[in-house]
Amino acid sequence: TIYIETISKYDLSIKKFISAIDDTSIEDRAPIVTLNSEGKPEYAMNKDIEKVSNSQKVTYTLRMFNESNITAKGKRIIEYIPDGLVFLPENEKNISYGWKLFGIDKNEKLYETNNVDEAKIVVTDYLVNKEIEAFNGEELPHYLDVEVVFEVDETKLTSKDRIIENKVRIMPNDN
Repeated sequence: TIYIETISKYDLSIKKFISAIDDTSIEDRAPIVTLNSEGKPEYAMNKDIEKVSNSQKVTYTLRMFNESNITAKGKRIIEYIPDGLVFLPENEKNISYGWKLFGIDKNEKLYETNNVDEAKIVVTDYLVNKEIEAFNGEELPHYLDVEVVFEVDETKLTSKDRIIENKVRIMPNDN
């Protein structure tokens, strides 16, 4: 007898928001979750621009929601390092969440590095295999958080309008 294990696919959603500048918490940036008439989650977020100065530390919270009706397991998170920000490998939060630096070679392949200047992304497996309770359609979806800290470096800012843009994704993203 052969048992073929089915691989669970989850409907995970990730939201990213600024949760602190230097040591000052920012309380109004977390997503506000509501359920629409079909019982599906909808997310509203404060889109106001936070003003920062050179050398300030910016903490982002990455919140992974489980929108599936089965208990999910967290996945790898890839955070693109935005222009104008520098990853801080010695920061206590970055260490505790296990963030690692990666560069991208000319063939678009990732390679791990210790060089902050050549890193293009940071990756954490902190949530891998941590369970996120199922979403039942009646209560708000459950979530887990990860934080990452960067420092503002104006010399690395390429945007003419001086806006720092952020990208984050879940890996693997089969759905």
